[in-house]
Amino acid sequence: MLENILDSPNFWVAAAFFIFVVLLFKPVRRQLLDTLDQRSESIRQEIDEAARLVEEAQSIFADYQKKYRESARECEAIIDQARKKAAHLSAQAATALHQSVEARKRQATARIVQAETEAIQAIRNHTADITAAAAEEILKTELSNKDKDRLVKAAVKEIPDHLH
Repeated sequence: MLENILDSPNFWVAAAFFIFVVLLFKPVRRQLLDTLDQRSESIRQEIDEAARLVEEAQSIFADYQKKYRESARECEAIIDQARKKAAHLSAQAATALHQSVEARKRQATARIVQAETEAIQAIRNHTADITAAAAEEILKTELSNKDKDRLVKAAVKEIPDHLH
């Protein structure tokens, strides 16, 4: 049977193929292992790069979170300052309004006093005019010429006293 197998062309094709694969396996194996090593190195480098990028992203994220918290504190401080300033400006406006109202009250009071003084003076002047007219009428109708002359002379003597 061994003879039958050795005479068979299939055996020699299989044996030649086996020898060919064994002879080819050594250089191909090295090239295949080198390719696999290169591929595994490439994958390892990609994993290392991905890990580095993750760390960098986490660092950047932490920085942004810190900046966000700082910005939030600054916003709160600005809002607080704006509220204080608004309250201060409101108080100033209220004080200015109160002062303005008080000034207008004083002006109105002064005008009223002045108007009263002018009215009293007008009444006095009018009363004096009426009194003078009445006195003139009385003097014209009831006094004699002799009495009139005597009164005029007495009035002329009193004028310098009333001018000073």
